[in-house]
Parts: sequence; structure tokens; C-alpha cells
Amino acid sequence: LIDRLASSGSPPLTIPPLGSVGLAALRLLDGLRAPGMPVFFAGLDFSWNGGYTHVRAAPSALAALAEGNRLFPASGSGVPGAGAAAPVNAAAGTVTSDPLLADYAAQARALAARVAGSGRGPVFDAGRVGLDTGFQAIDGDSMAAVLESALIPGNFPPTRETPNPSDCLSGADMGKFLNDEDGTLRRLDGLIGRWLDGERSGDLEDALKRGMAEADYLWAHFPDAARGFTLEADFLARARAGIGYFRKSIARALSFLSS
Repeated sequence: LIDRLASSGSPPLTIPPLGSVGLAALRLLDGLRAPGMPVFFAGLDFSWNGGYTHVRAAPSALAALAEGNRLFPASGSGVPGAGAAAPVNAAAGTVTSDPLLADYAAQARALAARVAGSGRGPVFDAGRVGLDTGFQAIDGDSMAAVLESALIPGNFPPTRETPNPSDCLSGADMGKFLNDEDGTLRRLDGLIGRWLDGERSGDLEDALKRGMAEADYLWAHFPDAARGFTLEADFLARARAGIGYFRKSIARALSFLSS
């Protein structure tokens, strides 16, 4: 699917490898929000205190507690990642971080500079501790005031504008792409049904392989997808189960385009 989208004239949105899921979420949100809409985030501290690299209920923290004893308490080198850590003087006091998390914080500061230059609106760091992210810090009272203004009806009306319309498919071209995709799924549904009913032929096998390769999004998330698709009955049945969902999604998209 990605290859076909890339060659269709409307390549899929790409995000650089930022390392942190939180940074990737901020990068996406900055592009999706209405112009001027404020964004708040917390939890991207890229540090820890009290010996924990994760929040108290995270599996790694629970495992460290479970494995601790009198000789090896659940702190310091007994916590994953702490061996290469060092105290850091941060804005809200001394915290502990390591080179990897410090690099994430540096990427956050670079992202903050990019967001500031885009002019799409403010992004606020509501966190109270941790390394400097480069985003404007905000406390609870100030956040409440910004939110109160942001929630006034009509301040940020929904928009269907695209940042670069010349780089996107027209509505007609997108409709054709979706209709072609729906046809591929409809044919693949029939091919899988014939195979599961016991029909065997070289032509059917070739057509089934082509269809499964084209509609790789039907099975790419399977736990056993690393080996590629197979023509085993269980694998085909699992892939076929998703066809209805995707065809309904395509139908909704076509309805949106027509409106």
C-alpha cells in the first residue's frame, strides 16, 4: 500500500525518527491542529528521581521492586538504565538522566524551535520537573486562562485546508484510488473464499498471492507477519476478517469526498 500511495502523487505523511513516542505525537499534533490552537503536554521530563526510569506502575519499575532485596535494593544500578545515569541540574531542581534521555531532550528543543518558526500557535510544557524541553513552561493557573480563551465557540473553527494542496491528490483522483482499492479488496475476498472452499489452480494461487501482496495492510500487523503472508487457511481467514472493516472505511471516505 505504501508503495502504491507513494507512486499515486500523494505520498503518505512521514515523520523523522525522533526516538520518543511523545515527541512524535507533538510533531503530529502541531501539523493537525487548527492554526492558533494551543497545545499542552506533560510527562516529557526525560529524567527520573528516586531511582525510577519509568512511572511507579510501569512494568520495569514493578519488576525492579519485585527483584529487590536487602543486598540489592531496588535503586541505583538495580533499576534499568541507571548505571549510565548522572544527576542533572534542571529547572525544577536536581533530577537524574542518562545520555539517551538527554539526547531526546535535545531533540525536543530542536522541535520547539521548529514549532515556534511555523507560526501555527503556542505549545506549552505543563510539566514541573525534568530536563529543559525548549517549549514555554506554564503553570496551572495560566493554563486554565489559556484554555478558557481557547474553548470560546468559534475561536478555532474546524478547517479542511491542506498545508500544501499542490502536493495532494485531487478529490477525483483520490476517489479513483479508493474505488480501485475497494475493488482489490472485493476481488481478494472472493479469491480467499474460493481457496478456503478447497479450489486449487495455478491461476487462483497466482491471483491470490498478488492480492495479498497488494493488500498487505490486512496482515502486516499479525504476530507472525515477519515471515510474510502464507496461503494457510488460518492466515487467510484472519486476513479476510479485516476486509469488511476496510471496505466500510473506504465507503465512509468516499461519502466524505462526495459531500
